[in-house]
Amino acid sequence: MKMDNGSLNQENSVLKANERIFKKAEAASQRVMELIVVAEKIIKETEQVALDAYDSVGDGQTEIDRLRFLFVKALCSQ
Repeated sequence: MKMDNGSLNQENSVLKANERIFKKAEAASQRVMELIVVAEKIIKETEQVALDAYDSVGDGQTEIDRLRFLFVKALCSQ
């Protein structure tokens, strides 16, 4: 089956568009992976702060302040 020049150009355009979409999807996937790493760090810090807060029941406000600080710090580090 022989394709005319117009069909070849159209197919080439579709392939290029697919390549651009694939590259954008790869970049988005990479960013999602980076955000997952940040989320895991936040979860780890949050768990530690929660344990510290549980261990020092009388000093709860300090632990809440620390949790807020760590959360904001983790968000700002990215």
